[in-house]
Amino acid sequence: MKRKLIGILTTALIISQTYAEETKQQQCLTKEEALQNIKKLFPNNKIDQFNESPVPCIYEMIQNGRIIYTDGKYIIIGHILNTAGKDLTAEKEEQLTTVNIENIDKSNAIKIGNGKIEVIEFTDPECPFCKRAEGTIKPIEDKITRYVFLLPLEQIHPKAKELSCKIINSKNKERTYKEIMENKITSGEKCKEESEKTLENHLETAERLKIQGTPTFFVKTKTGYKKIVGANPEIINIIKNEIENE
Repeated sequence: MKRKLIGILTTALIISQTYAEETKQQQCLTKEEALQNIKKLFPNNKIDQFNESPVPCIYEMIQNGRIIYTDGKYIIIGHILNTAGKDLTAEKEEQLTTVNIENIDKSNAIKIGNGKIEVIEFTDPECPFCKRAEGTIKPIEDKITRYVFLLPLEQIHPKAKELSCKIINSKNKERTYKEIMENKITSGEKCKEESEKTLENHLETAERLKIQGTPTFFVKTKTGYKKIVGANPEIINIIKNEIENE
């Protein structure tokens, strides 16, 4: 359903010269008028930013890292593409994620390795794609420092939370994590009180960054964090390129 909605709205919002010229003839609400209207319609909604968008008469609202569009009367959920097919919404979301991820607290993450390249990752210990990704990055593991946040997707992986708890409960979290990802450990356990708080912190961090699937990686580069979703071997190229350009 979400994909269908995005497809419809993407089509509706592709920027064209014709659309821009037609819009100039219309009476648009100013940015201030549009913002006031939205605040009246949704008085309890916190708006972090309210900006001009690439489309005339349409404004960009940012709420908790999520981009929503409005003309001050209607709410539009979807992505804006330009005539070259470039996804302008996705590009802006990447910028927002980079800003947000630079400010996260990594002290509660599971730290693995001591390499020069920083990698922040969100993983589910019962996710087969996460285990495949573990094998993908193994050849360059000595080059990176990983900060792992656990995101157990219990609705599809019923053992994920207990496996996450076993990792966080462990005195040697790195070893336990790796043994679970290599299927050497297949049973979990309940979280201790302090471990439950740590796991909640991991989940809240993922929510703030709008992480919707695992594994999700953020590789720190000289130009900012680069996001890689899934067991994508492209992560190897990004890390190697960063090492070569040090």
